[in-house]
Amino acid sequence: MVNRSLIIFFIFCLFCNAGYSSELLREEAFNHYNEGLRQQVAGDFKNALTNYQRALIIDKNSLCRKFILNNTGLMYIEEGKAQEAELAFKDALALDTNYDTAAFNLSLLYLKMAKHYKETGDEKMASDYFEKAFAYYSDKTFIMEGERQYSE
Repeated sequence: MVNRSLIIFFIFCLFCNAGYSSELLREEAFNHYNEGLRQQVAGDFKNALTNYQRALIIDKNSLCRKFILNNTGLMYIEEGKAQEAELAFKDALALDTNYDTAAFNLSLLYLKMAKHYKETGDEKMASDYFEKAFAYYSDKTFIMEGERQYSE
């Protein structure tokens, strides 16, 4: 007959196993990420952002982290938080310098900021942000189209 304390000890060890706990954390982070995606598609940007932030807090080493950061940046844009969006995109690019989606979104953000500054009459800031848009996205045809709209 198996001793009750031995069973409890076994269960305790099972949950204390670093690999197993790490897997549970990754799964929880992934669940938050998926819920964030669902909410983003539904237009519930505030709750999507909350779920992306939870996923980032729970699992700091996820292979999906760059995707979560990119989507977090998009949600910050929806909330009108350009600086936070910029940081999220740059963090995604720090994880993968070839992550074109984050580079594209960062360039879009910079073009949007350039347009804002142009509309407010601050030509220097507008020019600075327009140049930043060129620096981050490798597809210059996109930037050229942005330049055409910028110049109008």
